[in-house]
Amino acid sequence: MGLFANWREKRRKLREEEELEQKRIEQKHRENIERWETENLNQYAGKVDGLILKKDEYCYLAIPENITWNEDRTRTKRIGYSGPTATVRIAKGFSYRVGSASVSSERITELKEVFSGGLFLTNKRIILLNSTGMKILNISKIVRLDPYTDGITLFRDSGKRIVLAGFSNAEKFNIYLQRIINGDFLGIDERKTEEDMKKLQNFLPKPKLIKFSKDDPRLRLKPLFVVSKETSIENADRAFLAALSGTPAVEDQEEKAILDRVLPVYYFADLLYKQGKWIQAEYQWLSIIDDMPNKVGEKLAILYRKEKRYKNEVEIIERAKEYAKCSIERYKDTNKIDGRLEKAKLLAESKKDTDNSLDLEI
Repeated sequence: MGLFANWREKRRKLREEEELEQKRIEQKHRENIERWETENLNQYAGKVDGLILKKDEYCYLAIPENITWNEDRTRTKRIGYSGPTATVRIAKGFSYRVGSASVSSERITELKEVFSGGLFLTNKRIILLNSTGMKILNISKIVRLDPYTDGITLFRDSGKRIVLAGFSNAEKFNIYLQRIINGDFLGIDERKTEEDMKKLQNFLPKPKLIKFSKDDPRLRLKPLFVVSKETSIENADRAFLAALSGTPAVEDQEEKAILDRVLPVYYFADLLYKQGKWIQAEYQWLSIIDDMPNKVGEKLAILYRKEKRYKNEVEIIERAKEYAKCSIERYKDTNKIDGRLEKAKLLAESKKDTDNSLDLEI
């Protein structure tokens, strides 16, 4: 084989190796994209040392690169006369200029870097942080986004444009952000499980809601009822579905029978509570307090304090402590409600005139 043939053969092998390497890179890229789009984001949720996050706020992605925050800035450019001119002498020391003396202006919008730093993506905000300060964008304010491989353009509800740039690769951030905006935190396996549980829910017995009259005295406390955030309601709904579909495996048949009865009711009441249906929640919890005294006692104590039913809080804690003496082992520990009792008694004594307490029916 001649020199030229050897050279050509080497070139062919080199091209094949390059093509094979390119295919490996592209395959790895597709696998990464698929993983980022389908994995369970909750596995990455956590707090960040040195960064104060809000209640129920968790960081899902940190990018230790120098990401730039760019915004539109408008400036006015003054434009004078620029056409032909001439100077005409009238007399010694006096002349005038031929041309327009008017001045116009032109507004120019330019993209300017206003901040740079490391990026943190939470379920509530996009945060850029450096040693001098931070820039924050609430995710709820985003109405449109245009992703790129090396950055992203975000549009706020006010119409303001923000461009984040400087990523070595922005695809993971862009996918996570889109999923967080859509409320898509679960992985593909968890989503399938949740869908199956919702289908199963139609065939499982559910705790029944009560019917109460329009004269029910608890209705006057309705202005105090609070609806929880959507994510909290969704979590409560999942817990209720899980309780309906099965309780923890235990060997003791008596204990299992109790768990099968109380857990669906307990989580159903918690869901009602987070939905702002506090009267229904109270009824459900009261129906199982004798079997689940410590946990239900704590839930009702919290509810009664929020409703300013201070005497009722004391009564339910004391009742729960009595029931705990005869309950199954896992519901005997009353440390949490013990810690509330002293303050509950002080409130009941000091706020007699504003106490909304009612007759408890257990």
